[in-house]
Amino acid sequence: MLLPNSPEIGPRTVAAAARKGTILDTIRPKDVQKQTIASVSLPGVNIAAAAEITPVELSFRVPSDITLRAKAWGKPPVEGKEMGGKRCILAIHGWLDNANSFDLAAPLLAAKGAYVVCLDLAGHGLSDHRQAHGGYYIWDMMDDILGVVDELNWPTFSLLGHSTGGHIAAFFTGTYPARVQRLIMLESIGTAIQFQGDPPAEMAAFIHRRREINKWGNSTRVYDSFEDAARARMNGFTKVNLEAARLLCERGLEPVVDDLPATPASSSSSSSTSPSAPQPHRRHPPIQGELRYIWRTDPRLTLWAFLHTPEALLLRFFKAIICPVAVIAAEGSTIWDLESSRFKARLDSFRHLTKVVVPGGHHMHMERECVGEVVKAMGEFLELEGSETA
Repeated sequence: MLLPNSPEIGPRTVAAAARKGTILDTIRPKDVQKQTIASVSLPGVNIAAAAEITPVELSFRVPSDITLRAKAWGKPPVEGKEMGGKRCILAIHGWLDNANSFDLAAPLLAAKGAYVVCLDLAGHGLSDHRQAHGGYYIWDMMDDILGVVDELNWPTFSLLGHSTGGHIAAFFTGTYPARVQRLIMLESIGTAIQFQGDPPAEMAAFIHRRREINKWGNSTRVYDSFEDAARARMNGFTKVNLEAARLLCERGLEPVVDDLPATPASSSSSSSTSPSAPQPHRRHPPIQGELRYIWRTDPRLTLWAFLHTPEALLLRFFKAIICPVAVIAAEGSTIWDLESSRFKARLDSFRHLTKVVVPGGHHMHMERECVGEVVKAMGEFLELEGSETA
C-alpha cells in the first residue's frame, strides 16, 4: 500500500520550496484554531483560556541518530522540582498521522493542568526519516520514546496513544512498567494487523516492496494544491472529516517546485535513468515553477510488517503492564469489535482497566463535536484539575 490515495511512485526531481521541517502555518489562520477550540463543549474547563494556549515546538536527538520533533502544550515542569508524573503526558499519534492529530485535545488537557508533548514519530510529520535501508519496527519506536522521555528528564509520566500509537505505547509500558504512571489507548487495543494465510509469502512481498521503495527513493504523489491533498486524506485508510484532514496536512505536507517535464499520455517512452519506473500521477501537466505538495511521510511506513505481532506475544506485553490503563473506544469505530473473543482477551490482560465508549469515529479526538467527551474521559482517568474525580 502506498500513501493515502497515492497509487504510483516513480522518479521525480523536486527543489524544496520551503526548508524541510517548516510547518505550513500560512494555511490555517491562527484565529481558526481558537474558534475551533472555543466551539468545544467541556463543562468545568475554561474554554477561552484553552483557546489561547500556544504550542511550543521541540526537537530531540535520540539514540537512533535521528531528530524527532514535537509540539508541547501547557506549562512544563519547573526544573529543579519534581519532574514528570502523571500530569506530564507524551502523546503518540496513529499510523501516517502526525502531532497535529492532538491539536484539539492537547490544549483542552493543558487547560486542565496537564503538560502534553505531542511527538512526530520517526518518518512522520517534521521528524527525520530512518537512515537508508532502515526500517520502522516497534522496538525502534520504543527506543525513540525512551530517548525522548529521558531527554525530558521524566522518571515517570503518562503515555497517550491513538490507534497504532496506542499499540506502540502499550508495548513500551509493558517493557518499562515502572516508567509509566497511566496509559491511555485511544481507539487502540493493540495492533489490528496480523499475518494472513501465508506469512512466508507476505514476508517475501515485504522485502520486495521495500527494495522497490529504496530503489525509487522517497517519491510519492504530487498534489496540485493543499486542498487536493486534504481531500485525498479524507478518503484514506482511516477516513477523517475535512477539518481533521487539513490539520494533518499542515504538518504532513511539504511544498515543492516540480521540475519534471510532463509525459504525454500517448507516449510509450520511459525514463532514461530508470527504464522500468512508472511515472508519477498528476491530475494536470506541470507548469514550470508551480508550487505543489507532497507528503513528508516516509513511504517505507506503508509496509505493514512493522505492525505484525503474534497474538500470544501481544498478550504477554499487556500482562506485564502494572499501571492503570484506559481504553477509550469510539461508537462509530470500524476497526475494533470490543465484543469479539480476541479483543476481549486483550482487555482481560490488563490488571487495572477502565473502558470508556464515546461518540465519534476512529479519529474522534480530532472531531470538534466529540473531543469534549474524549478529554472528559482522559481528565477523569488522570485526575486532572476540573475533572469530577480530581
